[in-house]
Amino acid sequence: MNTYTLISRYGNREEVPFLIRNGKEYISDHISRMEFGQRDGKHKVIIYDPLIVLFETVREKVGLGIPTSSGYRSPEYQKFLYDEDIKKHGTPSGNVAKPGSSPHETGAAMDLIIPHGWQAKQFGDEFTAACVDLDFPLCRIGWKQYLGRGFIHVDLVPMLYAPYTKTPNPHPQNWKPGVTW
Repeated sequence: MNTYTLISRYGNREEVPFLIRNGKEYISDHISRMEFGQRDGKHKVIIYDPLIVLFETVREKVGLGIPTSSGYRSPEYQKFLYDEDIKKHGTPSGNVAKPGSSPHETGAAMDLIIPHGWQAKQFGDEFTAACVDLDFPLCRIGWKQYLGRGFIHVDLVPMLYAPYTKTPNPHPQNWKPGVTW
């Protein structure tokens, strides 16, 4: 599998070869296959093009590397994570989405490590501002801040569905632009 599936802003899908640099596969200048796809390298990677544009815009403005801790998840991997969460807590903890309802399964979501010296809200605000600059609907953002670091979840899932495309939104109560948590 030396290609990934790129979803355009309007829902078209295209198989695109990875960029190869120093023997590593990349989706864009700063998003590697291993970061965005499942770490096993066995599953097809799917990514939404506006998410690449948003990430690269913020990275340029921030001027620092932004490690990706999670991107696309296959339905099987999302089920594995959900089942592991139940095993660990005895019941769903609410930290892992049910299979079929995770924005990561769409290719339009990524979890990013907060760069040193940044606070979660401040970092999230950069993504919100970039959405405005790019004329995108506001991205959805959530975060967990730990001692000095943490991660933020950023997604453009609402753009995959009506009114942006003709596909009905399967989770209209949850997948709305601009939501934070």
